[in-house]
Amino acid sequence: FETSGGSAIDVVKEVNHGVKITKPKDPTKTGLIFINWYREDAFQNKFDFATDTITADTTLYARFLTSNTPTDITLSANSIDENQAIGTVVGNLTTTDATAGDSFTYSLATGDGDDNNGNFTIDGNQLKSAKSFDFETKSSYKIRIKTTDATGLTFEKKFTVTIKDIGWRIKRGIYIDNGYSFKEVSANGNGRFIKTDKTTALEIISAGDTKYAILGYDNDKKIIANPVKGTDFIVNGLPANLDLKVEANTSKTLFYLWLNGAAVNHANSDDTTFTITFNKSIFETPPASNDEIVDRTLSFNIDFVD
Repeated sequence: FETSGGSAIDVVKEVNHGVKITKPKDPTKTGLIFINWYREDAFQNKFDFATDTITADTTLYARFLTSNTPTDITLSANSIDENQAIGTVVGNLTTTDATAGDSFTYSLATGDGDDNNGNFTIDGNQLKSAKSFDFETKSSYKIRIKTTDATGLTFEKKFTVTIKDIGWRIKRGIYIDNGYSFKEVSANGNGRFIKTDKTTALEIISAGDTKYAILGYDNDKKIIANPVKGTDFIVNGLPANLDLKVEANTSKTLFYLWLNGAAVNHANSDDTTFTITFNKSIFETPPASNDEIVDRTLSFNIDFVD
């Protein structure tokens, strides 16, 4: 083992042909950091103690580089969706350092900007959540992170992690759940939906009934009073002669859904599925894009009688 002025490593005098050797303790050299062991003094090929074997007299060369203080920390992402599980990855940490091949460890540091350190953890080079965040309670958190290189040199930086509001999420558990069946009970006249309780199917009932099926959405994001099919929502797969209507309630916090048309000339074999896709324009204060609507497309079944 040649350390070129670094701390001495005992010679391995005899080994059997074709066997692996145990990696020695990393050598040290004042003002430098140890990078790796190489097969040549020009440091072209690293020696891998886990896989490489000895087949002839061998000298391994220790490579050292000047130790430089880290100059920056980068966090790949500084936002996280609200309501995520504890341990969700916020982003990956990297360090800027002039020393090629240096290695780093990360920790939460005490100092300016450490206000909310307790709400996060660091696992390797990943910043993770230590709680499930709620946008309405608090929308941003201040933390301070330290990077430490292989020789103990450090750099610290403060970050702000923002919580993303995912309020544009169509609820599926208030009155209607995605995938519920709408069961036909009246073969003639206009139909309207009703969900009688949590365990029964949704039903198309007589036109004179005043009950409707209802959809809600998270965080009280209000919708426009009179959504227009084809513009604010899109329906696909609905059988002929049936037309789905959508309307907001007075406070514009729920959707009223009902069918216009007559569910006639359909047999049990005509059971089908239809979907409703909501566009951002259905909200009074819309998100930046349709992609921000979670569960934007909902699927429902219709169960016809024979």
